[in-house]
Amino acid sequence: MDNLSSPSPYIGLDYSTCRQGCWDDCWLISALVGLAFKRPDEVLDMIRPSADGSFAVTLPGREPVTVRPEQGVTSSDGVWAPVIEAAANTFLSATTTRMLRFGEGITLLTGHGTKWSSNVTGAGFGPLVPIPFNDNSLEAMLTTAEERARVVVLGGSDGYWTTVKVEGLVHRHCYAILGYEADARHARVRDPAGDDGRIPNLKKPGYGPGEFWLTLEEVESSFCGLAIERN
Repeated sequence: MDNLSSPSPYIGLDYSTCRQGCWDDCWLISALVGLAFKRPDEVLDMIRPSADGSFAVTLPGREPVTVRPEQGVTSSDGVWAPVIEAAANTFLSATTTRMLRFGEGITLLTGHGTKWSSNVTGAGFGPLVPIPFNDNSLEAMLTTAEERARVVVLGGSDGYWTTVKVEGLVHRHCYAILGYEADARHARVRDPAGDDGRIPNLKKPGYGPGEFWLTLEEVESSFCGLAIERN
């Protein structure tokens, strides 16, 4: 099992099977689902199984840690998701929410920083430091992220300055943006809980459990923050 650069039956990697457990780590699982969807080989490259049932997990820029699947609480059809969740928990507490630092999941899993945009007023996303001569609109940011296969996480509405505008969205909950469909101007969003019961009527062919689409206007009006992986 020395080479796990492609999906292994022993580990089993299918992003759509990953479901957040009882820890308040939607910020982490959203980033994990996004990375597994866009660059699954990078997820598998972090994991090395041992004969005793444990796994050595090497997160980017970190020393390897040894964990067992039962140390994580997120579920999937394979062991990849709870193993990485357990490893992440040794560096940052994955049992608590990160309302103002939800981009930390992206950095922990990719080793890259994030471009963070705020929307605390509900009026629209804007980068904290706008780049001169660049289009800093949400559409431009998502188009670039789509082209470069970058991980994108939405920071949950706070329920005060920004409230959800789509029935079924959850306050103070992070979501992954898996893709941007430019023709329709729709964002493909994934609830880390993987629950279709919350928003059952906004699915398209090929969408997995917990996935739905939102218009750009619905994204901008319903969420407080946007974290996009930097190159």
